[in-house]
Amino acid sequence: MSEMRLLAAVDLGEAFRVVVETARFLQEGLGLPAELLHVVPTPYLEALGRRFPDLAPRLEATLGLVEEGVREALAETGLRG
Repeated sequence: MSEMRLLAAVDLGEAFRVVVETARFLQEGLGLPAELLHVVPTPYLEALGRRFPDLAPRLEATLGLVEEGVREALAETGLRG
């Protein structure tokens, strides 16, 4: 049987801090490790790349930069991401 954990979905929007604090609260109260799961609307971005093939390389490069920033933001919470 696998270990139970608490997953909190975040998108770095306005509710980000509230979700992180809620995850911390529940982690302590339930005694379960909390993890943050970053969610993004990738179908939209993939559709942009298909619709505008000339933009696809720049979209990929931008997503790489965003991913780096997201990793840093999640790490700053102290919760596993």
